[in-house]
Amino acid sequence: GNGFELETANDIQLTSTTVPKTITLKDITLLTTTYLNFINVGTYSNSKNWDIVFENVVAPKNKLERIIRAPYAHLHIYGNYEVYTRAENMYIGQITVHEEARVYGEIFYYDYSTWWFERSDCQGSLNIEAGAYVSLNGISGATYPAIYQHFREVNVGENATLKVNKPGNAF
Repeated sequence: GNGFELETANDIQLTSTTVPKTITLKDITLLTTTYLNFINVGTYSNSKNWDIVFENVVAPKNKLERIIRAPYAHLHIYGNYEVYTRAENMYIGQITVHEEARVYGEIFYYDYSTWWFERSDCQGSLNIEAGAYVSLNGISGATYPAIYQHFREVNVGENATLKVNKPGNAF
């Protein structure tokens, strides 16, 4: 944290766990030297029981394919989140954007969804708490909506905003 940059040529692998675990990235810029998913799982079920916490995380345009590929995990976003990816920002099971957070997610290469709730057997909820602002963006194509597939609910709190700037449908 503390405003440092983390550059990696390999992804961070979540391993299988039967007890809840948390990985936290705070006050950091994420850089990659190869095309990869920053947080990843070899087997999808390895992401069960994982919470991922981002607070003031930036991923500038570079070779990052996805910031998260963990379809059973729960992502918590605090503070500022500005993420540019070539493909989906993430495969995820649940997202909570906490009060007053500011989120900007963009796909700048492929025609994919910005956030993909890939698994039908997950929680599949997007919760945007009071006063939070979320902007999801895609630069080309309308093949997939910004928020895709197996989400069960999208909750937007009081004075919160969900803005979608992508050709085609939002959901």
